[in-house]
Amino acid sequence: MKFKLLLMTAACVGMIACSKDGTGDNPYADGSKQVVLKVNLPATRAGVDNSWLDGNGDPQTTTISSIDVFFTNDIGTVKKHYKLDATNNYLSTVRTSGLRFVGLKDVTAVYIVANVPDESMRNITTMADFKVLMNQQAPSMEQNSMIFAGCDRDLIAGADTDASIPTYDNPDNQDPTVPAAGDMVYTAEVVIRPIISRIEWGNITVADSGSKEFVQPDGSTYLVEWSNYAPIITGIYQSNVYLAENIFGTQQTSSLFATPANWQSIVKGAWVEPNPSIDGVTWSNVNPSLAYTGYQDGSGYAALLPPQYDGDAQCVPFHFFVPFDPTSSEDDNTQMTGDMDGPLPQWHFQLYYPNDSGYTITVKKKNAGEGDDKYTVVTDDKALSLKGDFLYPAGSDKIAYANVVKLKSGNADLTYRPGMIYTADIEINPYNVTLGFEDKDNYNVIVKVGVADFATQEVTPEFEKP
Repeated sequence: MKFKLLLMTAACVGMIACSKDGTGDNPYADGSKQVVLKVNLPATRAGVDNSWLDGNGDPQTTTISSIDVFFTNDIGTVKKHYKLDATNNYLSTVRTSGLRFVGLKDVTAVYIVANVPDESMRNITTMADFKVLMNQQAPSMEQNSMIFAGCDRDLIAGADTDASIPTYDNPDNQDPTVPAAGDMVYTAEVVIRPIISRIEWGNITVADSGSKEFVQPDGSTYLVEWSNYAPIITGIYQSNVYLAENIFGTQQTSSLFATPANWQSIVKGAWVEPNPSIDGVTWSNVNPSLAYTGYQDGSGYAALLPPQYDGDAQCVPFHFFVPFDPTSSEDDNTQMTGDMDGPLPQWHFQLYYPNDSGYTITVKKKNAGEGDDKYTVVTDDKALSLKGDFLYPAGSDKIAYANVVKLKSGNADLTYRPGMIYTADIEINPYNVTLGFEDKDNYNVIVKVGVADFATQEVTPEFEKP
């Protein structure tokens, strides 16, 4: 979404009507300026279940319920703030003719934030203070409450002759607010983007039976077959994500919740608070944004997903910040520069398997050049080693994890972008499962993902354990 702003210096003096003979390059005598804001807003459409995609897999259009416009000086200090919403009826005005703001002093930049969720976020003195906590963009948040942001710090000079644009708090557009012929303007093109991206986990299943081949250096092949594999999914957790985003600051905040090394960092369906704590983060507020769980106090571990879970009708969503340049004028988020650099989000599928006595694993082998009909059951050292990778690795609590440490788009690692909706189905195999969350160099997730611009793209999750 683009915002067009025209910053105008009016050839006027005090409260006297604009002079048509002025030079057109001077502000009011008191140093004030005028800004014309033009906005393109999306239409309103309802969501389908808890997915943000419609029946064709395209992203739903987000409703913009409010727009906050912050005018600042060259060091980011807020000089003037305006809120446009249904109470003053200016949302429709800026979508059509645009809206003029007058009496602005020492203004050199404009920042726009849509769908601000908390009144306190409007009471800022500098744009560097505009930090949004993860719990305010939690997985349960509706799409139409999603924050969008963008800015322009490099206004371009021009000329304004359009007297038809109404003025904020002056609907009749009376003098001296109308522009004089030749008045100077400064134009800003602002693209606003959602400050988070989202992943929707659709069909989430455990492969109860299957097989996997392992070709050896000598050309022989081992085949591992399994059946009656029946752990239940009791939780899905997110890590390696920023818990706050300083969207208009000069640097990303250091509020990274890194993937814990200790497999006991999840207790009773929730992450244990990091030690030391993350500065500026109230863990009890943030934790629900990072986990879905079937754990029930007094009853222990229970299935997270309902019976016959259908990913086409519902999903398990997570949000995460992808730091981006808010001054970027790119219309297409998939083409943005300055992509996510550093830690990438990870997801952890928690499994519970109290009794795996019915689970069977068989290892077969065939020699190089032989057909599949030559496979025979073997119990050599290599076969035992391979079988060990298929055993359920749980400790005394019977809990284990399948960790998605990468997403794939086609055959390439996914490049994360801001304002995207990633969609993925996932099938967990026995060899994907490990006791903890350790990030290893060997990856294996064969899950395809999709993206929309507040968008979908096909991607493949990669488990940490091959």
